[in-house]
Amino acid sequence: MAVSETDRSVARAAADAFGGIPAVWRHADEGESNVIDILSCPDRPTAGLTTYSTLGLYRVPNLLDGEDIRVELAGVASSGAAEFANVLGEAAMLVMKDHWLAAPGVTYPGLIWQRELTTTMDSMIWVPPFPWPELGSVDLGGDLRVHWLLGVPIAEAERQFVLEHGFDAFTARMEAQDVEYWRLDRPAIV
Repeated sequence: MAVSETDRSVARAAADAFGGIPAVWRHADEGESNVIDILSCPDRPTAGLTTYSTLGLYRVPNLLDGEDIRVELAGVASSGAAEFANVLGEAAMLVMKDHWLAAPGVTYPGLIWQRELTTTMDSMIWVPPFPWPELGSVDLGGDLRVHWLLGVPIAEAERQFVLEHGFDAFTARMEAQDVEYWRLDRPAIV
């Protein structure tokens, strides 16, 4: 697929927000009939961490209460956990192929567990991109806006807490405990 000017704008928005020296590689499903590009920025937001973003997911409809809200998915992990980029790629495939909703408070059960990156975190919850507020809503021209979501690894007990008490209660707990949201080996907060 040819890279459009809109594709370049999406990549620039992510790279500018994350900083550093970006690299892009392609993630494909098993039959290679669906592909998504993944941008990585090593040593961002700090040394020893890498920030990732999908590039091109915005092309896929993402319906929330009848409104099409286009998204890209981002995440941060220890630089030693390069397989985390594939977690974002798999999440993008769920949106692209299976039409899963990507929105704040939505969890993708078992997404991290499948990659065997950790023994404590199991799933991914999508939150607003608080480390990069400029990615909350990016105007791509015309009527097209893209909204980044940050994937935060969560334990099964935390996923259950979200289901029982709601997204706002969960994020309040994370903020109160100053959780290092990128840690794949952190203990559950509930």
